[in-house]
Amino acid sequence: MAAGTERIFQGVLLGNGISGRPDLLERVPSKSTFGDFFYKPVDIKGGSGYEDAENGVLREDYGLMLYHYGALLQNCRGSFHHSARS
Repeated sequence: MAAGTERIFQGVLLGNGISGRPDLLERVPSKSTFGDFFYKPVDIKGGSGYEDAENGVLREDYGLMLYHYGALLQNCRGSFHHSARS
């Protein structure tokens, strides 16, 4: 992540006794501890996970899983960008 790789395939996220492995971590523009970008989790079967991306509404069936990954990413980058847009 610190290198700014555009996409990370099945990166393992660890934090506070929990873990997760999203299909992809996709680099998107914003501020984080790494600089002018952060990573959003993407699940292949769920796509972006948004029912309505413009309004930040997650699909119920995939939303909790992606939220979990986002919370784990918070440990790495210092903030949780739950309304990320690509």
